[in-house]
Amino acid sequence: MSKKEQYGLVFYKQNVDGLGIRERINIKPDYEKNNILYYIARWGKSETKAFIYDLKKSLEMQSNYEEDFFTDSTEMLEVLFVYPNITIRDESDKNNYVFTIPMADMKELLEEWLAFIS
Repeated sequence: MSKKEQYGLVFYKQNVDGLGIRERINIKPDYEKNNILYYIARWGKSETKAFIYDLKKSLEMQSNYEEDFFTDSTEMLEVLFVYPNITIRDESDKNNYVFTIPMADMKELLEEWLAFIS
């Protein structure tokens, strides 16, 4: 089973009037707790590759290579390295829900996303 299937994600391409084809992510029913992962769709190839690199280094070192991951496209997210996990929090969420995913799973999920957008 792929990581996108494990986390209930569906990758698809959509023709947006005047903008061309855009890559998107939907969350399957019963996987709403994973909905913060749709932010991955905002990351381009370079951001995705950079995050994969940071995750790979953390997994090799068995500690945090970086403290956090930040890009302009996810400025409202707090993405923290907390070995062996990544925690993601939407700073605009008044409920302060924190999503936690193992670094290895996040790395594989991002590799699947990178293959999809390439």
